[in-house]
Amino acid sequence: MAVIVKSKHRRCSEKEERPTSKKAKRERRSSDLAEPLLNQTPRLWIPPQAEKRSHSRLYNPADGSSLRTVEAFPEEKNRAYFCVGASQGHLIFLQYFASSESPCFIPFLLNPIAGTHKHPLPKIDVNVFDSPCFKNHAGEFTTGMIRDSLVHKAVLTSDPSHCESSGRFTVVLLGGEEGSRRISICAPFIDFRWSELDRADSAPYRDVCCSSDGFLFALGGNYSVDVWNMRWGEDSDSPEKVTSLAMSVPDPFPVGETDYCVSRFYLVNADVDAVPMLVARIVVEFVDGEGNVVCDPEMEPPEEGSNHPAVCPYRTVGFEVYAMDADRRNWVRAANLGGGGEKHRRALFLGGNHSVSVPAGGGIAADSIYCTDDYWERMDEDYLYGGHDNGVFRLRDGVIGRLDGEFEEEDRFDPPPSWLVPRTAAKL
Repeated sequence: MAVIVKSKHRRCSEKEERPTSKKAKRERRSSDLAEPLLNQTPRLWIPPQAEKRSHSRLYNPADGSSLRTVEAFPEEKNRAYFCVGASQGHLIFLQYFASSESPCFIPFLLNPIAGTHKHPLPKIDVNVFDSPCFKNHAGEFTTGMIRDSLVHKAVLTSDPSHCESSGRFTVVLLGGEEGSRRISICAPFIDFRWSELDRADSAPYRDVCCSSDGFLFALGGNYSVDVWNMRWGEDSDSPEKVTSLAMSVPDPFPVGETDYCVSRFYLVNADVDAVPMLVARIVVEFVDGEGNVVCDPEMEPPEEGSNHPAVCPYRTVGFEVYAMDADRRNWVRAANLGGGGEKHRRALFLGGNHSVSVPAGGGIAADSIYCTDDYWERMDEDYLYGGHDNGVFRLRDGVIGRLDGEFEEEDRFDPPPSWLVPRTAAKL
């Protein structure tokens, strides 16, 4: 693990160039904007933070500016709301309804710029309310625990605002605990219920993503890819399974967990209508205040003048990107994001959101990966960190740094931020 940190993936020092330029933060209100924000570049949705800020904001990674969203969201005053996904310009929430007879979670969609709630969805029938794995030491639900064990990721096949006349959009949930995650879908205007997609040999799944032309890709536990045609509702009553691609991975490959690091995997559409890419995120389990790997955090001395044990949170140290060779059924290591020359370079936005690839330029660095914290299993383990693992990784030299502005100072975000990803014009 030391080899990865020291010789391959490095965190940039104060003197090194950061992946994004640093500018003064400017805060505006969403009502000041005449045009939609999310046609191209993702914004980072930062929910209200306990005892710090009572309103949500949208952070622009291109210039470091901050946009204040419409106020008086119920999500800002009631911790019974949990964000479980971001896709197609919308946030996907679970609302907890406490009832002595039948407590439940009700999903719904929210446009954080307009402040409008849309499309309440069928409740999730799952008996989690007496399970300790969904609650913290105080007996409360947390976003990290909900996303680790209930809804790992939620994505939309297309923008609901553009599909109201046809009703052709589908909500896709990747749910369950790691090692047993499955896919459920709901098309609210076609069939108002959750239906589980047919499982395959590649299940359980690690990640899902949707293309702009109506296909759902699912990454299997063995790095295979299952594909469904989501343009359903007219000639069929369920999505059609198109193919299942058994894929091999190169050697060496960042598989699984060790005592010092863990690998997380994402499936990302490389471009409009293109085959997906596989991205591996390498997270070191314990680092000290200088970013050095710690093998045994219990042996670390406390900070000077403090009786508190040394704080050794987890931290992302790098990414590896693999392109799909569908003919040979191989994942092939990629040196950049996008081909055809510098002008075609792209950037990735990963985390708890619908993973996306966008054109570089306009302040978005080419061949860079913008990431947010999605280590749900450890996010709530300490009150000094969690939701903090946000940054930008440069693929060309393996340097990773924090986002500019307030992210250089904050060590904990609760609830965690999420990329609000662009809308796509679905070809349905």
